[in-house]
Amino acid sequence: MLWGGADFQELSVRFPHQQVKWIDFSPQERYLVTCNGHDRIHEDDPECIIVWDIKTGVKMRGFDKGFSPAWPVFKWTQDEKYLARVDKDQIKVFETPEMTLLDKKSISIDRVHEVQWAPREKDYILAYWVPEAETDPATVALLEIPSKRKLRDVHVHTRSALCPRRAKEYAENDKCTMTRPCRDCKITLHWQNKGEYLAAKMCRRKTKKQVSTTFHILRLTEYVKNETKEIPVEVLDIDEPVAAFSWEPSAKRFGVVHGEGKATVQFYELKANKLKPLIKLTDRPCNHLFWSPRGNMVILAGLHQYQGILEFYDLTNQETTALIEHFMCTDVEWDPSGRYVMTAVTQPIQKKTDGFYRYNTENGYRMWTMHGTKLADVRLESCYQVMWRPRPPRLLSHEQIQEVKKSLKSKYWDKFVKEDDELDSRTGDEVKLRRQLMEQKWQAYRDDVLKAYKADTAARSELRGGETSDPEAELTEVEELYEEEISVTEERMD
Repeated sequence: MLWGGADFQELSVRFPHQQVKWIDFSPQERYLVTCNGHDRIHEDDPECIIVWDIKTGVKMRGFDKGFSPAWPVFKWTQDEKYLARVDKDQIKVFETPEMTLLDKKSISIDRVHEVQWAPREKDYILAYWVPEAETDPATVALLEIPSKRKLRDVHVHTRSALCPRRAKEYAENDKCTMTRPCRDCKITLHWQNKGEYLAAKMCRRKTKKQVSTTFHILRLTEYVKNETKEIPVEVLDIDEPVAAFSWEPSAKRFGVVHGEGKATVQFYELKANKLKPLIKLTDRPCNHLFWSPRGNMVILAGLHQYQGILEFYDLTNQETTALIEHFMCTDVEWDPSGRYVMTAVTQPIQKKTDGFYRYNTENGYRMWTMHGTKLADVRLESCYQVMWRPRPPRLLSHEQIQEVKKSLKSKYWDKFVKEDDELDSRTGDEVKLRRQLMEQKWQAYRDDVLKAYKADTAARSELRGGETSDPEAELTEVEELYEEEISVTEERMD
């Protein structure tokens, strides 16, 4: 079933695909991808994966399982013009809406392991990486689509004789033939959300106990479509294992969490010609970074072994705004505006292990402000997932928003001040009118009480045995004046 629309009601569209286990929406929600799972029953199914048109329910195309170790299998461009997948030693790029192979030909790359599209609005750039094998170094490269021209590639040796999964084989043959890279040999790609920078994380085991990490940061903002100019690359070496890396949204800053035990958190900024360290925080119980969608505010989260210690940090002012604890916290979700954040304790819906049900009394979520003030605490006996509803795309482009910010004071500020003054004036008039009405209401009430008091004069006289005088009228008001000398100053005048 599909639910949606302005009123969020059940729609009449159906997608008949038996035993579906995975679903994925395209970025603009024009297409739906369904998969009946990576199991033996459907290994030979020629339509294990199906792409649907969401509005009409029409099946666009079916695909076999192929070589797809992770979900989602297909990676989409921002505007859904292309989708790509890895299939053994090939990258297959399909063009919508026909779902046909680009140029009717796959891109052959030996041992290619993963692809990711740059989240850019205008250019179609595909990033991929290849693990190291024998004497060939590991590779991270960028392809321009649809021309399939290689824009930049970075080569580095990541494996060593100390790689645990190949130690025996290396000793015998002086090479490794692992088809899938192990943790020490894997490369992780981190795109900045505007597609302006790409950070490739590469690990290398220096000794049996020591692992070093190298980041190659590609600056796509300085890329000029000219074959004679290469994309600049910054290199950041860290002589420790890295637990987390995260870009600040729409900015040039990023954070790295590294070290064992209580970790070190470092923030950097990409200046014009160099990589500048900003601040270093030591001895932090942290293994995840969660940036606000608005940037600047970041949560240094200690999940899993740290049991849910959360530090709200203001990067611009370099200060901690709150240090809280949500016991057994598993999820941290910022709302799209960046004003609120939700932390939750969830359990897997499939894996029913003792470890997750031991603390099921903690299941539920808590709501916080962006500075760490708690707003709500909701307990749920079975809590599997928490999510904010996505906001619709902005009507203005990124360039238009930047232009408005630059001209805010010169073009709009006086207008906003005038509107605020008018609003304050209307608010003041409303307050005066409300007070006048309250005073009139009180005066009317007082007059009614005095009338009732005078009307009861005869009844009061009868209760007093016929006395006509009002005892209250005979009361004498005495005013006493007390004087106190506070200080005396004497001054001689000649």
